[in-house]
Amino acid sequence: MKSIEIPRRRADIFLYSGFLLLTVVAYSVTGSFPSPLLAGYPGSAMFPRLVLIVMGIICIFGLVRVLVSPSRTTDHPLQFEFRGYLLTVCSLIGFALLLTYVGMEVAVFVFIAGGVFVRSRRVLLSAGAGLISVVVVYGLFVQALSVHLPLTVLPRYLQTGF
Repeated sequence: MKSIEIPRRRADIFLYSGFLLLTVVAYSVTGSFPSPLLAGYPGSAMFPRLVLIVMGIICIFGLVRVLVSPSRTTDHPLQFEFRGYLLTVCSLIGFALLLTYVGMEVAVFVFIAGGVFVRSRRVLLSAGAGLISVVVVYGLFVQALSVHLPLTVLPRYLQTGF
């Protein structure tokens, strides 16, 4: 396996800056989320914005810590395998594309089932984990928290028989 070695300070600056940029871009996307239906209700952008604000604050503190602290020549460089890194980046890009074009249900199922299959090589376990993940994400984010996710099969609002 081909390992990459990067000075820790440079890696920290790159990662904190990259995640801060990602946070700003993702926060701007939440502006297109549907507005609240009821007066005083925070709406579907509230939870993602809360997470993104906390993520941005963590990135800013991390950048300040790295930039203010003196550079140490004794720091061990960051070492990682390029293949695993590339696989992670490609799977996240694939998840984002699936989420955009085929909906939350398929994207979550493929992402979780694929990850479990890579680790276990068991088809039934992978399919079960994917299905359970879709149900949990749907129930928690779409139904309980009213987060706007692109749905293909499942309904946006559940009808109650009461």
